[in-house]
Amino acid sequence: MKRAFGVLLALAVAAALLAGCKARPTSGPAAAPGLPPGVVAEVGDVRIPAQALETRRKVLTLYYREEADESRLVDELVDQALLVAEARRRGLSVSEAEVEAELARFAGALEARYGGRAELEAAMSQVGLTWADLRRFLPDVLLAERAAAAVRGGVTVPEADLEEFYEENKARLYTFTDDVVRLRHILVPPEARDRAGDVLRRARAGEDFAALAREFSADPASRDHGGDLGYLRRADMDPDMAAVAFALMPGEVGGPVKSEFGWHIIKVDERRPPGTVPFAEARSDVVRRLLPARQAEALRKWLEEQRAAVPIRRATPAPGETAPRRQNGGKG
Repeated sequence: MKRAFGVLLALAVAAALLAGCKARPTSGPAAAPGLPPGVVAEVGDVRIPAQALETRRKVLTLYYREEADESRLVDELVDQALLVAEARRRGLSVSEAEVEAELARFAGALEARYGGRAELEAAMSQVGLTWADLRRFLPDVLLAERAAAAVRGGVTVPEADLEEFYEENKARLYTFTDDVVRLRHILVPPEARDRAGDVLRRARAGEDFAALAREFSADPASRDHGGDLGYLRRADMDPDMAAVAFALMPGEVGGPVKSEFGWHIIKVDERRPPGTVPFAEARSDVVRRLLPARQAEALRKWLEEQRAAVPIRRATPAPGETAPRRQNGGKG
């Protein structure tokens, strides 16, 4: 089953916002002119309650053990509201079963992070977060990513750009003086050794490795590409991983292999002797390298366009601003 999005990916996207952020008071922001108390932003005719801001803050604090900047959290909620509206326009939805499945995945990751259910619930109590809060938090997160995936899904890389990248990087990326393997991996957090074993058993039992990577891998760079790491020499890998990878035949799965990042379940798609990989065979790797940045840029532009088109008011200034404003080009 392809992972819809998941809280973990949502938090990974927000991680950069936490770097260097200082803790802020947890009291709610004062209402902007025209916004009632208890509302942190208005996106079109949708009001974002202070409770949504507090829940997002608590979830991020629980996962990263740091507190995020309030104005950036409001920014994320505004973008989420724009994406949820787009999801509804497209007729996308999230079922209760999908919410419960995502909650179970997220809880499992947090239990591994904290060392068990009792330790997790103690940490939740400390930040003031309940399981009911998480259930309310999840549907819009999942729905927003469905819309984001739809926006990203319309992006392609022109064939001419693929060929140009290949020619410019053929000597550096696709010509080898040593044997190489085309490798996929699923990265499981270091605390979750048992889960790594379960994923390995499922992969060896014949489940689609790329689908398992999308569902379980903690590596955001390769997850959406089915765990594809491209062509690698022994020298490009940790020695323990290289020993396993070069002992596998194409189509075989091995591991779990421990590294500083966690547990790796690996699959060899192809083995190649020294030489140059032709464009036809390297094409999927070129796409893997170019497509994510173009998809991210398309989503960024889409959000910019939506912010310009939809009346937005905030109870906290946007980053870099000093006063509340209507975020639709100053109209109204």
